[in-house]
Amino acid sequence: TPPLWTGERYAHARIRVSYLSADFHDHATAQLMAELFEKHDRSRFDVTGVSYGPDTRSAMRSRLEAGFEVVGQAGDADELLLEVEVKKPDVAIIDIRMPPTHTDEGLQAARELRARYPSLGVLVLSQYVRPSYAFELLEADPRGVGYLLKDRVSNLQELSDAVTRVGEGGSVLDPSVVSQLVGRRHGHRRWPFARA
Repeated sequence: TPPLWTGERYAHARIRVSYLSADFHDHATAQLMAELFEKHDRSRFDVTGVSYGPDTRSAMRSRLEAGFEVVGQAGDADELLLEVEVKKPDVAIIDIRMPPTHTDEGLQAARELRARYPSLGVLVLSQYVRPSYAFELLEADPRGVGYLLKDRVSNLQELSDAVTRVGEGGSVLDPSVVSQLVGRRHGHRRWPFARA
């Protein structure tokens, strides 16, 4: 299935982005994301938020919600998948650690979303450099998939570029993950073309 991006524009005026996260509370990632969503270019992006966790009714949650055009609530993985089906985003930004175990539920949700909606771009955010997670995400089809460390989201242009690239059917891989993959592949040996 080809990506939604045709090379010129989506079937609608703005790129639809859904942020699926359990961090709709006072949390470092929420701080960064709130700042980004407050500043996003509303002429280019239509951003929805789906909280995958309890509604804490905190000031941070209210701040996050103010940055979205639409807000949804999902109590479990099935409801999260339903929210995506209803909102029909072009790109889903997903936190890798989600309830109930806060391990890799976001990665599993991303894989399920890709299986159900092959043209959906998926950008996974993680706090940790885990090449195995990146491999798992990219193994079925690397088109329209991205894996970034959460510290990259502090740069609005970098995140915007990543969302656009994933939405266009490209791949985005955090440079830290690439560095580990290259180092692992070469066993941290000297490059064969390096001078003695």
